[in-house]
Amino acid sequence: MATTNELQIIRSNPFNDGLGAFRRLFEVTRVDLGIAVPSGAVQAVFSTAVTTVAKNLVLDLILALQSQPAARILPSRTSRGTLLGDLSAYVTLIDSNNFDIKSAIPLVERVVNNAPDLEIWSAVVDLVALTSPKQLTPPTAFEKAVFDTPLRSSSASQRGIEQTHDEVDQRILEELTGRVYYDVGEFFERYFEGKVWTNNAKATYENSRHQYAEGRWSGWPEPSAQGSFFEWFMKFQDTVLSGLDRRYYTSANKVLRGSEADRKLDI
Repeated sequence: MATTNELQIIRSNPFNDGLGAFRRLFEVTRVDLGIAVPSGAVQAVFSTAVTTVAKNLVLDLILALQSQPAARILPSRTSRGTLLGDLSAYVTLIDSNNFDIKSAIPLVERVVNNAPDLEIWSAVVDLVALTSPKQLTPPTAFEKAVFDTPLRSSSASQRGIEQTHDEVDQRILEELTGRVYYDVGEFFERYFEGKVWTNNAKATYENSRHQYAEGRWSGWPEPSAQGSFFEWFMKFQDTVLSGLDRRYYTSANKVLRGSEADRKLDI
């Protein structure tokens, strides 16, 4: 199902006669093959035509779709790019020995029968999703660490003079290994589109994005020691996060028992 944003893209970039040349080509092919009845013509053409002719028909359709402005804007359902990239990958599949010509029939039928634009793009999405390699689990940001025995690491175990960057960073890396993912498909649609918190999330984003430039937050303390960071964060909260019905506070700066270092700031 298309999202609200995708529906707007499709409405703003109609096919018009962008697929007219393909429809005329298909009609010529149908007549040349002696298929008289238009009803069920796509099934008949694909069953009668030699493989090369059928493949060329599908290829011509995909190339026509690639030239459409919407294809260059609609998001990919299989990667982080656009639908144009998915169609390009599909062209490679057509040229391979693994191409199943029957998989393209639903899309060709909608185009030949002048289906609404939304139905055609839905068929395109279904087709590339059906023929794309399945990635059951998003890739992890860190490769799975290999240990001699099972390990559930915690950076909280670091105390005293061993609390150096090298030691702590390694513990944090172990905590993140296998638990952090990237390139998660449809993350925004699932968690931020059409939710009760959508407007608040957008407002917070708009308030905060002007505070971030050239890879840094405005006013970020240097060095970012505990006290200076806490002062910066409280100001950030008062300005950017002021619209939220909640507030962050810090715990007391206690000393960890058995540690030579002060407790880290808890927020």
